[in-house]
Amino acid sequence: MDSTIIFRSLDSGYSWYQIHTQPGFEFTDADFADNDHGYVAGTSGIIKIHIGGQSWVFSAFTFPADHVSLSFPVFDTGFATWGTEYFWMGSCSITKSFDGGTTWIDLLTRKGSIITVSR
Repeated sequence: MDSTIIFRSLDSGYSWYQIHTQPGFEFTDADFADNDHGYVAGTSGIIKIHIGGQSWVFSAFTFPADHVSLSFPVFDTGFATWGTEYFWMGSCSITKSFDGGTTWIDLLTRKGSIITVSR
C-alpha cells in the first residue's frame, strides 16, 4: 500500500514543503478547525494535526467504510460521514466526536448511498 504525503504552503500555494508521511495510509479527506488544529481521515484511521503541523498523532480508530468525510468546525468537536462505495451493499452514517476524533457517536445510519458533510 502507498503512503500519504502531506504538504504545507505558507505563501498561498506558490511553494510547498513536505510536513508528514504516513505509510500505509489511504487519505480520503481533511479538515482544519483553525491554523493549529486539523484532521486527516483515511481508511486506516485518523491523523490529528496540532501546532500548525509540528505535531502529528495517529489514531487507529477506523470507520467500516470505503470513504470518510470530515468536518471539524471547532478543534475538538467534529462530524464524520462514512459509507461504502457500492450503495446497494452497505450503509452510510453521520457520526459526531466531542473529543477530537478519539471516540464517535452515531447520529444517523441508513442503508444506501454515500453522504458527505461540509461547513
